[in-house]
Amino acid sequence: MLSASSRLSSPSFAPSLARALFSSTPSLGCKIEADRARKTPLPLIARKSGIDIIHDPLFNKGTGFTSPEKERMKLRGLVPPRNFPIEVQQQRILNRFHQKSTPLEKHSYLSSLQDRNETLFYRVLMDNIDEMAPCRFLVPPRNFP
Repeated sequence: MLSASSRLSSPSFAPSLARALFSSTPSLGCKIEADRARKTPLPLIARKSGIDIIHDPLFNKGTGFTSPEKERMKLRGLVPPRNFPIEVQQQRILNRFHQKSTPLEKHSYLSSLQDRNETLFYRVLMDNIDEMAPCRFLVPPRNFP
């Protein structure tokens, strides 16, 4: 006979437990199965819309919003009408980053990017960590404005 701990750790126990739990609630069980069958991730549900999304760097994608997203989140007229993928936005950020001459200017530029669009900031930082780490983790002098 199996102990309770060995039954919990056995791979066949989890699916049978899930079936037993969701068999009494068919609507919940159907939803779980439909979510497993889905290949694309579920969209993030935000309670924000309009200007609140623009001012929140976690939700702001700049020119990365698609037309349906702009309509759904009430962003029409608040963001540019064109849609650019994150790779194009990333290349623009890198071009502007390379135009900065001093490490302090680069640090300031990256800080402002983080304040505007955190998703793009972390994407650019992670893809180019070797050249951006010295500028990003710079300790500014005491008389820094």
